[in-house]
Amino acid sequence: MQKRGGSRSVFPDHIRPLGDGITYHGEPAPTLPGSEAAADATAESTAFASVREFLLLQREAPERSLFARILGLDPLAREAAAPYAGALAEITVAESLERLGSDWTILNDLSIGSTRRPIAYALVGPAGVFILEVHNHSNADVWVGERSIVVDGAPHSHIVESERRADRVARRLSEATDLPVVVTPCLVVANAAELTVRHRPRRVEVLVPDAVGPFFADLPRLLSPEAVDRHRDAALAPTTWHTGSMTTARNAGGLVDRAEFADIHRSIVESHRRRLFWAISGAALSSVVLLATTGDLIARTLGLIR
Repeated sequence: MQKRGGSRSVFPDHIRPLGDGITYHGEPAPTLPGSEAAADATAESTAFASVREFLLLQREAPERSLFARILGLDPLAREAAAPYAGALAEITVAESLERLGSDWTILNDLSIGSTRRPIAYALVGPAGVFILEVHNHSNADVWVGERSIVVDGAPHSHIVESERRADRVARRLSEATDLPVVVTPCLVVANAAELTVRHRPRRVEVLVPDAVGPFFADLPRLLSPEAVDRHRDAALAPTTWHTGSMTTARNAGGLVDRAEFADIHRSIVESHRRRLFWAISGAALSSVVLLATTGDLIARTLGLIR
């Protein structure tokens, strides 16, 4: 965990300082977990946009032959690689939030009228009120400043937009509770080749997927149980948002096909294992042949000497 200037943000342990900022060096390709991953989401869920995109693209991929499956040729369609990495990040975030426990109320796809798309997550708990969104920037160099994010040289409005969304949520909750409500926006940057936080944003927490769970778990309690209940009741009331398009994360309807994603993910993991098996087997066979050839050569040389 790193602390600077009173603000707080959580990153994996292998972050190293870079000047007055922080750099996280990610991997250029997604790391495939060994266990099955799946998540619930509405059919048009913002929280699981990459999962939905991945499934749509992967369904168009040609089926592998038996020979291709035996060899472990990758079933992942080339055009589905980036959405797949984003899907794994979305699921990592979702599973981290689900593990927060009953003290937290988590809403999916919160629509607050004039926003262009629903907010992926809104969280209400002992540490306060937060909104959270995942941005998949596969293999890109991401630079974070106090008021801007630059992805491969192109500026993005993630920070300003997150602050505006947080202000809208705070205004609605304040009106519903008759209390001053502060909402902290969180941005999760996924799959960046390199993430550099040069100047930490004043209001926005910038995280990576694996840091979401530790970040919320380590937050101090700021609200009393009564205040948490009041905030939660207001957040769950459709009249607060003037829309019926909000769902709870633990009771989302219209599920993304978890079985389909789990099956594809399992086949991708299995193909990696098969390729590794063939590579090791090939290396072992080559070593045996080399040793046999070398031994025969040595025997012949000794015979000539005698």
